[in-house]
Amino acid sequence: MRSAWKIGGAVSVVAIALMIGAAAHADIPKQVQTKFRGHILITNEPLPEDVMDAKSAISEFKKLDKKALKGEAVDGVKSWTFFYTAFLKKAPGTGDLTLDFHTADKEKLYVANKRLKVNGSLTIIAGRLTISEDDGPAAGKTYHLILRAKLGKKELEIAKTKLKLE
Repeated sequence: MRSAWKIGGAVSVVAIALMIGAAAHADIPKQVQTKFRGHILITNEPLPEDVMDAKSAISEFKKLDKKALKGEAVDGVKSWTFFYTAFLKKAPGTGDLTLDFHTADKEKLYVANKRLKVNGSLTIIAGRLTISEDDGPAAGKTYHLILRAKLGKKELEIAKTKLKLE
């Protein structure tokens, strides 16, 4: 028997974004949430909502997760559009998050960020994001994408991944 579940939604303030589902992320099997906790999945399309079981979901999500993205020139500027699903280490407690791009070399230099508005009680957020070379990243480089929540003077790292922009 197939079961349907939805992922909690997020909207990017600066980037192009979608609202994906409602706060029904609790329907995602615990094994899937545990497997991907602290990780951001980068995909070409939203994650499927229909999955037979946790094992199938984990296998499917691993196949869909991109380690590199091809960009497109828009008005002569290279840009990348992708879907993200972040399985947070814990609910951020704030609706204001940033997705920071840092170089994946020894220096780990800050390059760019995108601000996200989310429901601060969710542990899974998803959306669509576009970033271009005008924002800072360059084609041919690999970046650490780090999702952060700012609570007062403290910044919490709540999920991350590594992505090459081609």
